[in-house]
Order: sequence, then C-alpha cells, then structure tokens
Amino acid sequence: MDNQLIEKYDNLSEEAVSKVSSKVITDALSSLEQEFGVNLDELVIRYVVGEVTYDDLVGELVVAGVSIDIVDEAVLAFDEDIIKNLDLGKVEVNLEDETELSKLDVLREDSKEILNDLRESYIKFVGSKEFISIIGKIKSDVKWDYDLVKQDLYGSINKKDKELFLISLIKLFSSGKLEELFRQDKRYITFWRERILKQHGLEQINKFDENPAKSGYLRDFIRYVMERRFEVLSSKSALWGTYLSALAHKYQDIEYEHLAYGDHGSSKYIWSS
Repeated sequence: MDNQLIEKYDNLSEEAVSKVSSKVITDALSSLEQEFGVNLDELVIRYVVGEVTYDDLVGELVVAGVSIDIVDEAVLAFDEDIIKNLDLGKVEVNLEDETELSKLDVLREDSKEILNDLRESYIKFVGSKEFISIIGKIKSDVKWDYDLVKQDLYGSINKKDKELFLISLIKLFSSGKLEELFRQDKRYITFWRERILKQHGLEQINKFDENPAKSGYLRDFIRYVMERRFEVLSSKSALWGTYLSALAHKYQDIEYEHLAYGDHGSSKYIWSS
C-alpha cells in the first residue's frame, strides 16, 4: 500500500475508519478473500477515500487478481457484502424521511442498472476470443527488451498488425516506466509531432515538445492508431484503453491510469478528454 493512500486513510473521520474496521466489513473481507483468493483490503480503502468509484469495480477486481470467468460473481458479492455497508455511512439522508429514502432507492437502482451494463460490456470484452488470444501470447515471467518491444510496436503500425500492436502495448504498459520509454523516443515523437502540427499548429507543438510522454499525448496516439490505422470502433478501442489504464495502475504508472473508463452517464466505455 503506497504512502499517499495511507495518508488519505489516516485523514478519514473516526466514523469512516470505524466502518472500514467494523466486524461486518472485516468478516465480509475475510470471506471474499478466501473465496476468490485475493487481497481486498487495499481496494476497500481506495473506495472509501474516493480513489475507486462504484463503476470501477470490474476493472479493479480484475487487476486485484480475480479470474475473468468469476469476476461478475465477485462484483456482485463485493457489492452485497462491502459496498452496501460502506455506502450507508457515505450517503447523508434522514433515515426517518420516507421521501428521501425513496429517492435514494431510485438512485441506487439507476446506478446498478448502469453498472450492470458497464460490467457486462467489460466481462464480454475480457472473455472475448481476441482478448484471450492476445493475453495468451504474452509470457509474464519473461524480462522483455523494451527497445525490441518498441520496434514491434512501430513495425505493427506499418504492417497493419493490430494483434502485435496490442501485445506490444501490453508489454510496455506492464513496465512501470512509460514516461521513460516514450519521452525521448524519436520514432514516436516524429510520428505524433507531425500529426499534432497538421491538426493544431505550432502552439500545441511547443506544449508537446515540453513532455511528449504526457498521458494525453500517448492516449491520443494509441487511439489514433487503433481507430484510424486498424479501423477499430471507438467503443472497442476505449475498452482496450481501459484495460491498459488498469495495467498502468497495477504497475504504479499513475500518470497513465485514466486513459479511458466506463462512463456512468452514457453507460459506455470512452476515452478520457
């Protein structure tokens, strides 16, 4: 658990801390951890301090290590045993006011319906033949030469090899050092600088030159290649962006952990802006 998260937790109110450490929560955690074989303490704390939203649970549980085939079951269990107990302390309503309770119930039902749509989309994505095929070709116990991985990345663009492009991205996003890998990468800078110049002119070029590896530039680069070069629909490319964001979070590359996300308003996965 990183120091920033610990500091946020230490600054919680006594009431919030007591809820997190209450018997109902600790018992539920112990039960879920045994059932799904993961450590959920950090996820609960990140939810309470506001780093994880209700919408993010699918991706967070996948990152936490819950297997893809039971993640739907895990989300429902996490919601039932953890979120409901924590939310009772986070929603400020007069529990004796039936009107307010009715409004709260409606909001919760709407939220669940939207979350169900997002969850089903993500589960379908990570269970797809394409996703499983790509992940199956990546050996996680191998130490990759990132210069060679980047050669594959740019070669895949030239050859219009979408699978190799995604495999290369997954390896790079698993490095924990994306800024280092892209900040002085001449091929990436040349390719994307020319595109920015055509679209936005010199003003944006000056900003790009300050740090070509900023998350917004890398996000737009990935999205451009996916949608323009490989003709992937935006809704599908955003799912890949969400997965890459989860990898960035897993390997503590916090600059890149919000490239795309499940949008509560539209019930769709979209790229951040």
